[in-house]
Amino acid sequence: IQPAPLTTDGRFNLLRTLLLGSDRSNVYVIDEQGSITFSSMLLFSGFQLLPSIWQLSPTNELRKIVQEGDTAPGFENGVFTRIIAENFHPWGAFLSVTPSGDVVFFSPVMVDDGPDGPWNGIWRDSGTGLEALVRSGDPTPLGDGTVFQLDRLENRFIFPLTVNPRGDVGFGAYALHADAQQSIDRIGYWVLRDSHTLSAVTWSEPAPGMPGLIFGWMDPAHRPSAISDNGSVAVTPYNLLESLDNSESERSGVWVSDGLAAELIAQTSERSLPISPCVFRSAVGL
Repeated sequence: IQPAPLTTDGRFNLLRTLLLGSDRSNVYVIDEQGSITFSSMLLFSGFQLLPSIWQLSPTNELRKIVQEGDTAPGFENGVFTRIIAENFHPWGAFLSVTPSGDVVFFSPVMVDDGPDGPWNGIWRDSGTGLEALVRSGDPTPLGDGTVFQLDRLENRFIFPLTVNPRGDVGFGAYALHADAQQSIDRIGYWVLRDSHTLSAVTWSEPAPGMPGLIFGWMDPAHRPSAISDNGSVAVTPYNLLESLDNSESERSGVWVSDGLAAELIAQTSERSLPISPCVFRSAVGL
């Protein structure tokens, strides 16, 4: 435990296992410049604990990326909340770092005097401040009036992020109707490239390379996408359907999408545990 700069009396507390029962949300990433990005709880007087993200440069300069309670760009009267505590995930990280040191992270947001949430988003820090990339409530590129919801609502699991060297972001999200009375109808994988959000694959779309089948349930929480250097996304849907009445096929596969069209690159005749898309990133030279 040592004092944290830019705080009144905060001290780093990295021993989170004793406090939260799990240390899976502790993230330590070293980029190609030698900087270390890490998450930590800050311990304040009165035993107040606030989650935060920091970056340590190769010259031992420490700077804060974000701390619970900081203003959340892109949300009027919004502040970051539960940056770490609600985001631990055994299959992926709630933050990613590019080789140049840009930090991309997910966080819930608390909005005062605003409509009911949940509110959350994905932000990028390039060393000059935070930029909101995707927010809950933003329109999806599907053109059907749906908006993004960026976490799994029933148990608050987030969908892990993947980032390539040039800063493109692959993520999973629901597409739901802005009318709160309507239920979630689509879930899928998406890619943010050159400030544009594109749909990689979503539920109920035809599965290219498998005539008569459509994409079924997407499970980005347990099957995160992988993103290539050119911004294509490799995904493994949880299942395939013969029709929307949930008649499930035993076949499975891996698709690569550039945000405009998806291509089948591997398949099996029976549904099995997925091969990590990260393997295919090198295998097919994405």
